[in-house]
Amino acid sequence: MESVENQFLQIYTESTTYEELPSDQDKVVYIQEASSFKEDLLMSTKNLFQSDKQEYIIIWGDPNVGEDNEEAKQGLISRFPFLKGRIYKFENSKDFRKSSIEQAKRNILFLMSGTFANEMLDGKSNIEWINNNIREQKIHSKSIILFTSMSTVKKNNWTIESLQQKFKYVTQLTVDYAFLFTSFDKMIFNRIHRSFIQNSHLDYYFRSKTQDILNLFQQPSSQSFKELQSSIKNLQSQFEQLCEYVKTQEVQAPLTLYLSKIDLQKTVDCIKECFTKNNASNNDYRIAKNFVKLYSDESSVYRILNFSLNTMNLQVYSYISNVFKLFSKSIYLYNDNSNVSELTLFRGTAIQKYQYDTLYQEYQYNKKQNKPTFITFPQFLSTSVQKKVAKSILKDRIEEVKIETTGRSQVLNEYSLINKEYLRSQEFREAYKVLIYINAKFDSKNQFKPKSIKDVAVFSSENEYLFQPFQSFRIDSMQEGGSVGCDLEMYLTYIL
Repeated sequence: MESVENQFLQIYTESTTYEELPSDQDKVVYIQEASSFKEDLLMSTKNLFQSDKQEYIIIWGDPNVGEDNEEAKQGLISRFPFLKGRIYKFENSKDFRKSSIEQAKRNILFLMSGTFANEMLDGKSNIEWINNNIREQKIHSKSIILFTSMSTVKKNNWTIESLQQKFKYVTQLTVDYAFLFTSFDKMIFNRIHRSFIQNSHLDYYFRSKTQDILNLFQQPSSQSFKELQSSIKNLQSQFEQLCEYVKTQEVQAPLTLYLSKIDLQKTVDCIKECFTKNNASNNDYRIAKNFVKLYSDESSVYRILNFSLNTMNLQVYSYISNVFKLFSKSIYLYNDNSNVSELTLFRGTAIQKYQYDTLYQEYQYNKKQNKPTFITFPQFLSTSVQKKVAKSILKDRIEEVKIETTGRSQVLNEYSLINKEYLRSQEFREAYKVLIYINAKFDSKNQFKPKSIKDVAVFSSENEYLFQPFQSFRIDSMQEGGSVGCDLEMYLTYIL
């Protein structure tokens, strides 16, 4: 674990090294803030690996003691080994509530049977008591899962929708062991499209796997283009395996929907052509420029890259890891001829209601503790220096535009992650429209900085800046969510 921590910290240590500090006296405050931010970020990252308060635990309420529950418990431990010794089961409400208060500052996943959820103590049912304490931020929790029998579901006339109307933090209702495991899997190791990752969750991706997902992007120059070109000789076969995997494992939209429609051979040809197009053979900088231009074309490559990255699924990553490396190396090498060291950037995006609400809860909790909250974007992150561009793209992603529409709107309607099938999905219907403001400060000579791709982009008027995957941002402020589909704003700071 120590090596993973060191690797994780190294990228930030390197990225905050200034070759030349600004001499302008007006920038003294900026330098001080950058230094302070670096210390906060390193401390926060270090705490991910060392603090027990960052670990998930399960508090389980169920009056029954039997083989079924023991099987479920052992199944969870088998699937998620770090839960061993972290599942606390109680048969009575008094002990359940006492433990919940004692463990209130840890990351709790509540699991209750239907009977236990309805059990009354001091005038409140257990489900109401837990929901209220989460809402009032007396308990640090992400969700409540009801794991019960079909007879109890029918007796109470429960649906997940009816429960959530009364108890906001109920996230799952299940009568099936397999679905119970899937529920935890999606919460701890997400398999659906995810706009961002809370940094307090990243540790679990490392602990559960033998690989470090950040290794793909920490050292983009570790392999030559010649080596990477050789590594994708069988790329079409790898894409085909990816298609089969997401289909059989039911990795959710938009990746599954999209992979069923694209021309794999054409996609492979576009990637391989970058090594020779515009007399690029044996010229790393021309090759890099070709790959950045291919990304900016919003081709099938762009969508496969980001749809895959947003699953946070290492098995998905394994099929096309060399493609990730190609684009990461290219963006790293690409010279945008920009000397700016501070920008205000904008991004318009649709964020699933559940994801946003849990982030807001963590942000408010940390704010009371006078601690920063950080998030990471797993994808290649596109932003613009123009607010109107971000708002326009957000509008096109949210609203289903007419089929005869041409230009930018048509591109987004046909190919963006918010496609027609996704528009009709439950996940999309429960999304917020979020306009993200990013205050970006960085050393202009650092190759990990956000790169301007205006000179190669098809839509050059958008003044696009592109971030490498897995960059971290501090949340300065965010609005509380409300009704589904409402407009929200989030303010972030990025300092390289």
